[in-house]
Amino acid sequence: MRSASTLVSLLSASALLAAAANAAEFELGLNDDVVSTQVTGQLMQGLNGSAAYIYSEPEGHLAQLGLALTHDAGAHHLQFGGKLTHVWADDRPNGTVLSVGGKYQLNLGSNLYWQNTAYYTPSVLAFGDMEGHYELGSGVGYDLTPQMGFYAGYRYIRFEYKHARNETFDTGFYLGVKARF
Repeated sequence: MRSASTLVSLLSASALLAAAANAAEFELGLNDDVVSTQVTGQLMQGLNGSAAYIYSEPEGHLAQLGLALTHDAGAHHLQFGGKLTHVWADDRPNGTVLSVGGKYQLNLGSNLYWQNTAYYTPSVLAFGDMEGHYELGSGVGYDLTPQMGFYAGYRYIRFEYKHARNETFDTGFYLGVKARF
């Protein structure tokens, strides 16, 4: 029941973000154990907002809300900001973290791009039973049209706990699709 209300809350936040945004992008990523969704929208020039949900079959649920400053310089796209993440772990305590980090994307030409993401939570920004958090990712993508693209990559998400065993929430390769509207 808790996960259903979380999903409804996240989808509501995503709808509000998409309605408030000037331009929005929806992502759906999959692998054997994990499904992830994210809505990102441009709130104003140079500022993006995002809402994400990840379900990991062995580990639990994760919801994220983020804000990022953006900058485009030719083939380079940079984002820097923060994410508020709450995890509902299946066999560990639930917790919330506020992470800082960003994304770097290099447009390689012919609608092909390469991107890297990194977020980190020091213990001072971890709440409840959390001690810290790491999130790393790298991938390549191809924009089939201006409204649709595909991507593949690798993602690693790890939570550190004060009084429980640390948890690797997601580690592995995934495939995904993006829709822009």
